[in-house]
Amino acid sequence: MFPGFEEIATLAADGKDVMSDTDSNNQLADIDITEFGKNGSKLFKEAPAWILEALETQRVAPNFHHYSLLASTYDSNCQIKSLFDVVAFAYDRNNVKFVSIMEGKRSVGVCSGVCSNVLNIVVLCIADIRF
Repeated sequence: MFPGFEEIATLAADGKDVMSDTDSNNQLADIDITEFGKNGSKLFKEAPAWILEALETQRVAPNFHHYSLLASTYDSNCQIKSLFDVVAFAYDRNNVKFVSIMEGKRSVGVCSGVCSNVLNIVVLCIADIRF
């Protein structure tokens, strides 16, 4: 089974618990697509403007999780930042900002600390997904 978002974030943080309890389970949300998401991301950079607008203005992104990677945790964790770019953020019911979508970087060798071979493979797989 391919690891999920929580497992990938934890692996990227060298096994540290970086997930926070959020009120985002069973929630449809709009997302804030970052400049990277609009201009550099493989997921959205060639998406039609109407799709980006719908994602940013309509509650169409499903969330089925209790734990999230907070924006502040991403910003303060050099290991995660060295492996992933944020494509989009979302907000839970209490207006807590969390990473909704992140995309693996190709340069996985810049991680400070020890990055496992498994994580490097996961990051490369995510970075190489074609849409």
